[in-house]
Amino acid sequence: MANSNVTIKDSEELKTNLTIELRERGKLVQKYEAHNTFLNYGRAWILDLISYAVGGYPTTVIPTAPAASDRRIRYIGFGIGGTGQVASIPVGVAAFYPDLIAGTHTDVDPTITELERPVAVSIAGWPGAPTFVWEQEITHANTTWNTSPYYVQYEASFGVNDITLAGAPGPWAYVPLSEIGLYENSCDPTDDYATLRYLTPAPARPNPVCYHTFYTISKTSLITMVVRWQIRLP
Repeated sequence: MANSNVTIKDSEELKTNLTIELRERGKLVQKYEAHNTFLNYGRAWILDLISYAVGGYPTTVIPTAPAASDRRIRYIGFGIGGTGQVASIPVGVAAFYPDLIAGTHTDVDPTITELERPVAVSIAGWPGAPTFVWEQEITHANTTWNTSPYYVQYEASFGVNDITLAGAPGPWAYVPLSEIGLYENSCDPTDDYATLRYLTPAPARPNPVCYHTFYTISKTSLITMVVRWQIRLP
């Protein structure tokens, strides 16, 4: 009698590559390259995207998932948390972004659901009725497919006044960045989640698809940055 238990093995591992370039007056002063963690939320996100039903699968992981058109990658955000943080954080920065988690996020934990200590890209209208922008929109997505590997690359740029917040409430001499997240379109970058999180109970914040914590990169008002984030199949 023929064996009806047929096993087919076909495994593909999603890989993510991250590059951060820092320039001062146009000159490259630092380039950081690394792999990063594809989070459990990101794994569920993939399943949701390839499923037909709105809300996708599994609903136990993403019970209120938006329509598929709202699930595309669109934003990149930085923070000053994570175990990669080794710098002395300026007093003004530390007071504006208080630390309640105490540097616990690692680069090998797929259960992470948020940046530990996010920092704003920009703030308008400070201090009256400020509007925060917490994530930077991707300015370029390279979707040119190669035969090997298959990949997509997302790119976001940060100007001299981004993150250092010249005039509101900074300017700060530097902001010691040490974590980064990749986000979907459904993330609202103007939500005040990073400030309101210090209330009890804390409101929900957007879940990154990918996360990375790294040794401190100092963002000053002389520095521009370009972030390139690849998701690839071997």
